Amino acid sequence: MARLLQWHRWAGVLALSGVVLWSVSGTLHPIMARMQPRPVVQHVPVLPAHTEAPAAPAAGGEPLATVLARQGGGTISDARLVSIDGRAFYQVTRPGGGMREYYAAADGMKLDDGDRRHAEWLARQYLGETTAAVASARLQTQFDGEYGDVNRLLPAWRIAFDRPDGMTVYVNTGTDRLGTLVDDTKRWTSGLFTTLHRWDWLDGLSPALRLMLLAGMLLAAMGTTLGGLWLFFARRQATRNGALRRVHRLSGMALSLVALAFFASGLYHLLHLGLRGDPAARFAAAPARIDPAQLRIAFADAARLAGIERPARISLAEIDGQPFYRVQPPRPPRPQSAHGQDQGHGGKKGPAGTAGHAGHEGHAGPAAPPPPVPAVYLSARDGTVLADGEVRHAAWIASRATGLAATASGGTVTRFGGEYGFVFKRLPVQRVLLEGPGGTTAFIDTADGAVSAVIDDADRREGWLFANVHKHDWMVPLVGRAARDAIAASLALAIGVTATMGGVLFVRRLRAGRRAAGRVRPVY
Repeated sequence: MARLLQWHRWAGVLALSGVVLWSVSGTLHPIMARMQPRPVVQHVPVLPAHTEAPAAPAAGGEPLATVLARQGGGTISDARLVSIDGRAFYQVTRPGGGMREYYAAADGMKLDDGDRRHAEWLARQYLGETTAAVASARLQTQFDGEYGDVNRLLPAWRIAFDRPDGMTVYVNTGTDRLGTLVDDTKRWTSGLFTTLHRWDWLDGLSPALRLMLLAGMLLAAMGTTLGGLWLFFARRQATRNGALRRVHRLSGMALSLVALAFFASGLYHLLHLGLRGDPAARFAAAPARIDPAQLRIAFADAARLAGIERPARISLAEIDGQPFYRVQPPRPPRPQSAHGQDQGHGGKKGPAGTAGHAGHEGHAGPAAPPPPVPAVYLSARDGTVLADGEVRHAAWIASRATGLAATASGGTVTRFGGEYGFVFKRLPVQRVLLEGPGGTTAFIDTADGAVSAVIDDADRREGWLFANVHKHDWMVPLVGRAARDAIAASLALAIGVTATMGGVLFVRRLRAGRRAAGRVRPVY
């Protein structure tokens, strides 16, 4: 028994710093989420606003194929119409990435610095900022401490405004989506969370070191909890050592199962992502490679041939190696409450189909937004409409990215939940079932031509365990998100306090041992 007690103490010391830091950061996480800056608009329309007829922007202008041929040709991966300063431009994306190119639809002249100008315009729309100057603007091609991989969208423009709150907006000009908003408060709190909870700073030294260190601390925490539980029942009469020890024993007993659930699910989550990788980053879609000479149908005619009067977006897509126009119908109007206010998601859902961080933590509105109308695909060579274009486009992207054949379509996913959680950010997406064991399923963002996630049964098990055991999502239908957050934060804080009491007791014992050793004189 004495050996078990000694082992319990030393294992607790090894786990102490991790447990305290995890509990404090876990307690603060719901508060930090509610401090997330929010955009003033949900969606930024970028097709020329003055177009009563889709052909108007390019009427009398030059077809894209002609414009690009004069600019030296070369393959492209995407192109679409956008509006900058009230003028229509072709936005061209090259397979190699980098800054997108912009050419006036009227005369084919190239717009210098067009990608930055478009990014600044988008940033002002999402932020509702009309007066503050832009302090800096840069194209970001990698995630970093401020713009982490949880935001998913790359490349993204980082637009920093000259404001007292240090507001910075990250936007993706290819999809017009908002990556995130970062002010000084979020910059500090997010950095605190990634440092204290995820220990991302260790990745700079060695990802393997981070994995081993955190796994070791979690195992030590689990061992300490189990050892303490055993000691509680084996030494029930041992209450002679003061009030602090009694409180530590009783709180440890009361919290033991919750603590084990936190530690075990955290360890599973850590090892799953560390050894298998993030399901959202495991596969990347190869960029389309389209020869502009094949664009025999002009952009100006695409919407008319698709039968859509005022499209929200016209872009290019590649399916089975052939170029197609993807014509997105306008968004259906969002439902109105009895007071005439938008009730789609209570303002919690992020713009342009991506969810802001607070959307995961807040309550959804009473009425869901209507499902999007499927895009229409038509051949860029002869204008023929492609049946089931969304399904075939998603299957093409999924197969190229994973090397697995698509076996069936799982439909359009328009809300987060189940196997496709908030962490994947993109909506709407197409669900594609793939061949092979494990129930492999791909989720494809056809608007961006991107793989949002590839999930199999192992990912589903880990996702369910993390959501329900670590984050206690099972409480949400019973008490709501706010009460769930309060309960989970209180439990995390209580575990941290209990661990701290154990650390105080350990230090007291060491000091007492040293004092006793100092009173014993050696015998010669």
